[in-house]
Order: sequence, then structure tokens, then C-alpha cells
Amino acid sequence: RRFDKGLIQQECERLERIRQRLRQFDARRRSNPSVLSTTVFQKIMVDYLQGNFSDIKTEFPEEMSYKPRVYLLGSPVSYESGPIIELIEKRLRVCGDFNCGLSRPIYIKVLEKTIEGLKQAYFKQAPCIFKRPNKGFYEWVDKDLKETKSTGIIAFILDYCDNFDFEIAKMEKRFSLPILKLKSDFSLQNISQLKVRIDAFIEVLASYRGGVV
Repeated sequence: RRFDKGLIQQECERLERIRQRLRQFDARRRSNPSVLSTTVFQKIMVDYLQGNFSDIKTEFPEEMSYKPRVYLLGSPVSYESGPIIELIEKRLRVCGDFNCGLSRPIYIKVLEKTIEGLKQAYFKQAPCIFKRPNKGFYEWVDKDLKETKSTGIIAFILDYCDNFDFEIAKMEKRFSLPILKLKSDFSLQNISQLKVRIDAFIEVLASYRGGVV
């Protein structure tokens, strides 16, 4: 079966329009002060990833926040991760991230609207931390931390399923920002413990000393 070049181009253009809208939402949460929470942004992304983007409202009320600005890294953010993000944002504002399930896929840009162009765009997308060597990941995040004016990092790790935390020591040296490592199995049974750790991280951010909490 042959691919129709016209349909491929049409679909690429349609998806680029959708991603452009998502980038506009992302720009609002990255702004300083942030005017869109990641709690809301995650819900938008769930609709997009489930193929329901046409049903998403084009506008959301501003939620201007002067809470400490943090950057989210770690395991893929699942559809059910909303309560974790909401818990974090009760005390902090997640103004940027590098997570599958959040903003990582929206910065894929297909320059050539062909099958080959699609292959190149996805192969050269924002680099995964597990793609070795992972120099590109650190360069991307280092630049993004500065652009979002983040004052700390939250490394969210899915317990028992992800070896992302093997990189924490390297991150601490490279980024020179306070890092909070949060582990969860999505059961929310440790929600009280997570809250205590987030509250403690607020004090770390206030003193702005490096290190993993």
C-alpha cells in the first residue's frame, strides 16, 4: 500500500497547528509570573494524547502565581499523574518540564512534510536521558532551566519501574540547583510523606543551597 503524499502533508500540517496551540499554552505557564498551572496543562496534554484535542477549550482563566518556580524532570507523566502535580503546585509552581506525557512531544517540528521528514523529526526530537550519550539531554535542560528562571528541580520517579534516579548525582553537579527526589507508585498511599518532603523543599529553596533533599 502506498502512502499518499498529499495526505501526509495535510496530516503533518494539522498536527503542527495543534502543537503550536500547545506551545502557546506552555508559554503561559513558562512566563514570569506564570499564568497557567501545570495542573491544568497536564489535563490539556491528556486530552491531546488521547486524541481529543479538538474538544479542548481555546482559553483558560489566568492563574497568576508568584510561588517558587521549579522544573519537573523524571519518569513519564501518566494520565493518572494529576493528583501528584496538583500536590506539588499547592506550594510551588512547575513552570517547565522535560517529561514524556507533558511538554516534551510538543516541540517536535516536522520540517519536511514527508515520511522521511517525519522519521527525521522524531529521531532528532528533544533528546531522551536514556539515549546514550545523553549530552544532548543535559544541554537542553540546562538551557531550559535558565529560560524558565527555575530556582529548583523536582525529579519525579516511578518507584520500582524507572532507573532515572541513577542520574541524580550527575544532575546535582551539572545544574547547581536544589533537587527534590519524589518517588511514587501512583497509589497515592504515600501522599502524606510526599507533602512533608515538598514542605521541607520550600525551606531549601529559600536558602538556595545545592543538594538532593
